[in-house]
Parts: sequence; C-alpha cells; structure tokens
Amino acid sequence: MIESREGLLASGGTTTATVGVRINPLLGFGGIEALSVSNIESKFAVALTDENRAIIIDYFKAHDWLCCIHVHVGSQGCPLPMLAEGAQIAVDLADEIDATVGKKQVTILDIGGGLPVNFDDSEVLLDLIHHPTLTSISTLTL
Repeated sequence: MIESREGLLASGGTTTATVGVRINPLLGFGGIEALSVSNIESKFAVALTDENRAIIIDYFKAHDWLCCIHVHVGSQGCPLPMLAEGAQIAVDLADEIDATVGKKQVTILDIGGGLPVNFDDSEVLLDLIHHPTLTSISTLTL
C-alpha cells in the first residue's frame, strides 16, 4: 500500500485518500470464536506486539500522510469491556505516535465491530445510554 501511494505521487498523481493502519490489540477471543479477530492467529490486522508497535510508529514517522488507526476486536460475542479495551489501546497507540512524531498526526480513530445483540428474544439487554462501559468510552481523548 505505501509503495503504491508513493508511486502514484512520484509519477505526478494526486490523492486525497485517508490512509491508516488496522491494528489487532491481541485481546483474545470473545464469546463467538468465529467472529473474534483479536487473537494472535487473526489475519485481519497488524498484531500489536512490541516489535510491530515499533514498526507501526516508524511507518508513521516516515509517512506523514498516515493519519488513522483502525481497531476491530470482533463482531458479536465481544462484551463491551473488551470493545472498550480495544478502543483504549488504539487511543494509547495514537497518543504514542503523536508524541513520537512531535505533532498531531493521528486524526482519525476508527473503531470497528458491533455491539452485542440479544438474538434470543425481544428483551433489551444493553442500555446504550446509561451503560458504564459506554460512558467510559465517551471520555477517551484522541
């Protein structure tokens, strides 16, 4: 991806595309293993190991057009605290990148996944307005 974008720009082309890195915060499996993508075997993102963390930061230092961190823990079966932890890990990485490059470079934090839904009946199991985990997510700063 980086080589393609740089090749486009080197040949006189232009782009306004937003480009970022999708991270795997390595939180493990949620309640539905098939829909969990935050385990070490997942192929859907860059696993946020110590080694890869340094590589990601180096990419942001080398390419000032990188401006986004995307995190996706899983869909369904992932409890809210797990989703919130994934969001916090993304915020922490963004803060570390910004501190390292010396400016506000990560301007987009994309949190993928889905909130758990009760498929068994019509009972609402999640009060989105008053849930303490969602309240803590709303206090994250980027």
